[in-house]
Amino acid sequence: MDLKPKEIVEVNKVNTQAYVVNGILGNANHLIEPIMHFSLVIEPKDKTVSGVINITHIHPSSDGDIVIKGLKGRIVDDGLKTSLTQKIALEGVYLKAQKYKDKVLKKVKFSAELLVDNSWSGKGRFSFGSNKIEFVPVQRY
Repeated sequence: MDLKPKEIVEVNKVNTQAYVVNGILGNANHLIEPIMHFSLVIEPKDKTVSGVINITHIHPSSDGDIVIKGLKGRIVDDGLKTSLTQKIALEGVYLKAQKYKDKVLKKVKFSAELLVDNSWSGKGRFSFGSNKIEFVPVQRY
């Protein structure tokens, strides 16, 4: 196939437009583990990520469902040499009521790391409070 110079430029051009990715991080087959639902805005040009996280539990827990707004993250270049082409690091906080103190809230840290391919499939981990969920699948919906 004979490509003209203009076509070569268009094929090799990197997408710098912001885009939204919705998906889950977690294993629905493990009924006791929480699942992280995400809605992320990816800014490839700046290598930044923002969005909202919702952590759900299939079985009721003392934490209930957790919503993390104002999420911040970045696309990390660490020379991945696999089919997982992007590493996304996320951080945030949420407020949790302290036991036996109805009106006292404390900030709880949240973090996640996703290793994904171009279709947003891959593996990842997340932690919130004393919970750590590791080596679970990432799926885009």
